[in-house]
Amino acid sequence: MKKSQKRVGFIVLVVILAGTMTTLIDVHGATSFYGNVKDDFDDPVIGASIILADCYFTILDYDTTDGSGDYSFSVTLNGNSPYFLSAGKEGYDSDTKVVTSGEYNFELEIAEKIAVFFW
Repeated sequence: MKKSQKRVGFIVLVVILAGTMTTLIDVHGATSFYGNVKDDFDDPVIGASIILADCYFTILDYDTTDGSGDYSFSVTLNGNSPYFLSAGKEGYDSDTKVVTSGEYNFELEIAEKIAVFFW
């Protein structure tokens, strides 16, 4: 490999790592998450699962939406990590957001299903 190719490869690696490092979120202590989940017709999605996970896909906390599509929970976060909040329910496409704390609302689209009938 030529010296110029090594230099370009190193620069690309540094840029990738620098971009990855900027996604780290410094969150420590008790943090609250709350919000609402609706479908694409603006109706509440009752019984949707809300899951908070870290960058290692460790589930830190979860909740289920109530009759109004609302959820809320508090969790203690310790460290620099991207945190992900996901909403999903069977029959809907799920959604995930990178979060720190506070209010996060979701709009889930009804999953397209294809029915095949044989006679």
